[in-house]
Amino acid sequence: MAQSTAPEAGPEVKKAYLWGELGISASAYKGELSPSYRSFLPVYHAGFMRYRQRRLNGAFLASVGAVTGSSLNPPFRDDLESVTPNRYVRTSFFSLQYGLQFNIIRKERFRLYISQGAGLIRFTPRNEDGQPLADISSTRMAGESYGRMAIMLPTQAGIQYFFGNQFGLGFSAGWLNTFTPYLDNIFEASTSERNDNILSYRFSLLVPLRYQ
Repeated sequence: MAQSTAPEAGPEVKKAYLWGELGISASAYKGELSPSYRSFLPVYHAGFMRYRQRRLNGAFLASVGAVTGSSLNPPFRDDLESVTPNRYVRTSFFSLQYGLQFNIIRKERFRLYISQGAGLIRFTPRNEDGQPLADISSTRMAGESYGRMAIMLPTQAGIQYFFGNQFGLGFSAGWLNTFTPYLDNIFEASTSERNDNILSYRFSLLVPLRYQ
């Protein structure tokens, strides 16, 4: 009598736990020279994400790009003397952040999440001629100066989809929540006391780097 044989098991599929991220976002700033998020420019991103089938996982991200704004009637004070605040700005920036991602929906191939992070942003506001506005003291009140680095607390919500080869695509939206009013070089000359902020819509490619 012929003996039956069990079917051979297929090759074991390894699961990734570390992904690299490459992305691009449309980003806009809100402040004295842009009362709403309206002028979007590209910002480029690179980082990595660690995930081991938990509700909470971490991600590191570096970003470089610029935001811009201009206004004919900014909210300037009425008592400005011998001060000529800028009415245009283009601010280049570089940022580093680490975020904790909480997965609201966690499937093998799909995740819906919210994320809260912390990081630093280095920024350089420039005028129409490309000159750094921090070096032009006549655009600010007497004695007013500022540093070009600030803390930020980015908040995001997003989705991620993974294919059978564990490569993935992602989309997220959120704010950088910067702790500076000087992304546009203007603070004391303004009637506003709020910090400037950046809104970002990010598209990402997720590349598996390490497997369990």
